[in-house]
Amino acid sequence: MSDPYGTPQPGAGEPQPHGVPPVPPQYPQPTPGQPAPSPYGEPGPAPQAPPSYGEPGPAPQAPPSYGQFAGGAPAAPPTSPYAPNAPVLRVGDALRFAWAKFARNAISWVVLVLIIAIVSGAASIPLVRESVSFFRDVADMTNDPDAAQASLSIGFAPGLVFLSFLGTLVGYMLQVFAWNGALREADGVRPSLGSFFRAPHLGAALLTAVVLGIAATVVSYVPFGGLAWPLFTVFALLVTIDHGATAFGAIGTSFRLVGKNFGSVFLLLLTLVGINIVGALALVVGLLVTIPLSTLAVAYAFRRITGGTIV
Repeated sequence: MSDPYGTPQPGAGEPQPHGVPPVPPQYPQPTPGQPAPSPYGEPGPAPQAPPSYGEPGPAPQAPPSYGQFAGGAPAAPPTSPYAPNAPVLRVGDALRFAWAKFARNAISWVVLVLIIAIVSGAASIPLVRESVSFFRDVADMTNDPDAAQASLSIGFAPGLVFLSFLGTLVGYMLQVFAWNGALREADGVRPSLGSFFRAPHLGAALLTAVVLGIAATVVSYVPFGGLAWPLFTVFALLVTIDHGATAFGAIGTSFRLVGKNFGSVFLLLLTLVGINIVGALALVVGLLVTIPLSTLAVAYAFRRITGGTIV
């Protein structure tokens, strides 16, 4: 029977009057074939496992090796064709390099040697004249010892020493251009005659030549100084031209290089002295070949013991 007074009926799930059974809550009915829905809503995402800080991470990847071939075999270090398996200076390698470079650029080297010889000869004329005058005075001492002694003390001491220094200085300055050409040959460049005279660090190299000339003149009056100084400073101009070092820095570096490689450097220089003696005996014309060979061989030695470029 309906309620004539329109009393509102309690909703589903609300408490019912005494004696009236409760109305069950109306939940969505499941579709046939589907699981019944949960009365508490849809399940949330599954909880994530917390990170474990005690477990090791992924193994680090090895960095790429740029010195290996694709197959994994180690790449051989670059070597010079004139010393394929020689980590140290060898006289044979130096001479082989010198001859190969001279043979492909012989005209430029021969003309350079002729220019050096002409300039050096012109600078030596006053020295030769002064020397002849000195020995003439020595010969006249038997006739007039007092006059000869005066000539020696006034003319010989300052004049001959100054002219000797001048000739030495010119020689060192001319070496700058020869060493420059030899270093360019070691770089794999075939220098023209003009490029010999366009040396890098030319100002520093000429200043080094001045210091070498002064010191060589002084040590020439010391026993064995005239032999030891050229030996231990053989790389000084090369250091300045190649690296722009100062005069004293280049001389110090040359001393250290020769000291560390004394045996091989001394043997090479001794061999080159013998080669130039043979060149001088061949009517002096042989020097047009042996002087360039000596220059190129020393440049090779410098690059070899310093790990520089040799092509």
